[in-house]
Amino acid sequence: MSQLEHTSAQYRSLRLSAIGRDLVGLVSQAEANDLSHLSFAQMLAEHEIAERTRSRISRHHRQAGLPLDKHLEDFDYRHQTTITKRQVNAVTEGMVVTARSWNDADALVTAVHDPESQASAMAYLQKVSRR
Repeated sequence: MSQLEHTSAQYRSLRLSAIGRDLVGLVSQAEANDLSHLSFAQMLAEHEIAERTRSRISRHHRQAGLPLDKHLEDFDYRHQTTITKRQVNAVTEGMVVTARSWNDADALVTAVHDPESQASAMAYLQKVSRR
């Protein structure tokens, strides 16, 4: 077993599966870009975080049973009277880079499960109900 294969297995045993799986490519990329040790460590962490985020969003999609091709722009609010477009926009506005990195269904699934988003939505609804 080569040193690279051994290191990859160690990452997988630490449950850093994305790094373990993609280590060969990541090392090649770091060598090609002549990265410092710290930059390489940061690249590994960012890679693992991105993969876990992608995996979590994918898992939430499956759990929610939402079709992937639905977007808020296409939603017909005339048939849903319990929530307004303004309320939905207020919830999704406060989420980190919603429009840039996730589609709208991801944002809503995350909002349902994220305690900070739930607190933000409740605060907004309380503020609106006082008017």
